[in-house]
Amino acid sequence: MRRSEYIETREGRNLERIKRFIKNIWIDLEQEPGSKNSLSDEGKRFFRSEVKKILKDNNRRAFRSDIILEIQFFTSQDNPPAIQTLTKNYLDLLHKPMPEIDSLDRILFNDDDQIKLLISNYHFDFFGHSKPKIRIRAYRYSLFLKDIELAQHLSLDREIDERFEENSRNLSDFNYNYDSYLDLMEDRDWMIQNGMEDSFILQKEMQLQQLQESYLKSNEINYKDLLRIFQSSFQKNKGYIEDPMFQKLWKAMEDFTIISFNTIPLGGAPIASGEKKLFKENLLLKLEEFKSKHKILFPLVYPIGITVFYSPPIRNALDLDNLARLIVPTIVELFNPPPIMECSKKAKEMFPELKKSKKTDQRLPKNAITNYQIINRPRKEDIPNSGSIDLFITDGMDFHFNLWNQIDSINEYIEE
Repeated sequence: MRRSEYIETREGRNLERIKRFIKNIWIDLEQEPGSKNSLSDEGKRFFRSEVKKILKDNNRRAFRSDIILEIQFFTSQDNPPAIQTLTKNYLDLLHKPMPEIDSLDRILFNDDDQIKLLISNYHFDFFGHSKPKIRIRAYRYSLFLKDIELAQHLSLDREIDERFEENSRNLSDFNYNYDSYLDLMEDRDWMIQNGMEDSFILQKEMQLQQLQESYLKSNEINYKDLLRIFQSSFQKNKGYIEDPMFQKLWKAMEDFTIISFNTIPLGGAPIASGEKKLFKENLLLKLEEFKSKHKILFPLVYPIGITVFYSPPIRNALDLDNLARLIVPTIVELFNPPPIMECSKKAKEMFPELKKSKKTDQRLPKNAITNYQIINRPRKEDIPNSGSIDLFITDGMDFHFNLWNQIDSINEYIEE
């Protein structure tokens, strides 16, 4: 059997997947995450030198082509910096020359614009015994596209597709939680009249958290949306890139992703001086509209994250971390999302044992988002010159269900 034939078999595809997977770079460093201003020069020097050492020990060097990158922050300090601030600082530490610190530059990659998928996660010290650290995973973008294409091939297998869905989202949860919440509200007067007001307050709080969680998950972005968006990038489709029929089909599939009830279309990105103010004004307007349409989410009692699909403009494209710095602060300011799922002060007063069970020595910020993922979406001919941005509000507690991990999970089924 020729190699070209072998790699089309299940065994061949799995072998190619494994060969790609081992090209991931993992970096795990024990350090309290800090912003540009809060992290000492010694801390910056330690981080940069340790990353360089890890790469050298594994015979790896800085990426020169496009990459995808996940960075996770495990914090223990009180009121740690905002997630977008931490991310910006550490991406700078990974590539920028800092002569006042050391003689290193281009440590993990050459420039921010190489990053085509950026995932950032916050982990707070819930139980008071976690070690602060920074965990990074990086991978060539071209290899990730091959992983996406493999996932598309596997998703055609009904058994594999159904098994993945069973292990991911239960879309019926929202209907069940909504009915339970309505039943509780109907029993409100009866419970209060019969001396069960404390029980009603606690049940309402818990059910509202469950309801918001299932609402956020009910139409969340998943790996299938990546398959639709990247169809035209698949190797098998290269020959049809100019075919109007295929272009129309791919466009329809991509549109299917962004017609979700929780899509927040933001239009183009700011590309010229003075446009950032207009962008923020439009962002605020769109978020207000979302808030009015999704009243069940407000006030938020459940943590949120965000997913962003970003088709860059023809010129002056924003780096993904800078796009996050434009979007995240406004969301935090307007939505007031809690950083963790916690019982209210009223519930703790009624049931002191709850305060003890939820205790953490770390004082957390009053409001914050816990994770974000931003995907650089391939430009199409119908995309405006200023680009296009689609924002999705997502589950803030599901740290490990990001799009990269989903692609890995579906592809692991090929071993069976």
